[in-house]
Amino acid sequence: MRRRQRGVKRQVPAPAVTARPTTKEAARLTGDRADVQRHLGEILQKLRLSANLSGRSLAAILGCDQSRISRIESGQTKISDPEAQRWARETGASTEDRAEISALVCKAAPLQISWRGAPIGGWGARQGDLSALESEAQRILVWHRSGIPDLLQSSSYMLQGVQIESQYSKQSTAARMFAKVSRQRVIYEQSSRLEVILTERALRGLSGNQRVLVDQLIWIGSLAKQDRLTLDVYPIGGPLSINDAPSVAIHLAPQSGMEDVVVHTELKESPESGPESTQRHIDRFRAYQRHSWRGDQAVEFVESLAREMSRGESGDTGGDGGHDGA
Repeated sequence: MRRRQRGVKRQVPAPAVTARPTTKEAARLTGDRADVQRHLGEILQKLRLSANLSGRSLAAILGCDQSRISRIESGQTKISDPEAQRWARETGASTEDRAEISALVCKAAPLQISWRGAPIGGWGARQGDLSALESEAQRILVWHRSGIPDLLQSSSYMLQGVQIESQYSKQSTAARMFAKVSRQRVIYEQSSRLEVILTERALRGLSGNQRVLVDQLIWIGSLAKQDRLTLDVYPIGGPLSINDAPSVAIHLAPQSGMEDVVVHTELKESPESGPESTQRHIDRFRAYQRHSWRGDQAVEFVESLAREMSRGESGDTGGDGGHDGA
């Protein structure tokens, strides 16, 4: 594949409005999860009946009300994976049935972040459904000053990070992995839809299994070379401090008249919207972008860092880039 000229950004026309995801897509995703939830309820009901347990008896075993059993079986109420697995054990489910139940629980779970409430700024995304917000956005601008953002994580890097958080069970780990992987479909729906700025300091400071880190960097470079995203890297010693610039994802509205939405990806805060607030974040993003390595220069840095890591030569070289945050 022909490489772009060093440091030169190829201009990609903005996508036509008719090609952008709409609120119908968000509604379809919600509908799909409801279908999965109903199917899960049917499986759980068959298991209960096969075990000759009444709804009241199973409720007593699980420590809940009989009405909850009924709502779960009818698909009206979600069930957690630990609760579903206990249901399976108490009804004598096979190993294959338990695996299917766990997978269905993951598929039925909404892909959530910290906020709750009504649709935001005219968007169909609601109830903390980050996946729907990302699917609807015309374009997503990601400034990430520490580590690797979820949308760019390889499966091995993702699993490494989830496993470090030891409070999660195997089922919960699987659910978190599924949620992250599902969100990454936005990378493939439309080329150059993501603009991402990573920092040299964060990339040099990555920790974990060396092979996983090298593969992660190679994966990012591969996506960038195929125009799956616009990649920039803000260098150590750059003129702008990153101390007061928390990681954010700016979701540009799919249609005129809607509000852009800013999600803080490291902090447990509600999203920001409104022209003044979002424009401030956009201006900051563009400022960092102007002082970053861009295009092939960014790709070459990421690939050279992967080679350094494979030889055990990389590390945080210090400099005046500030701290990387959480």
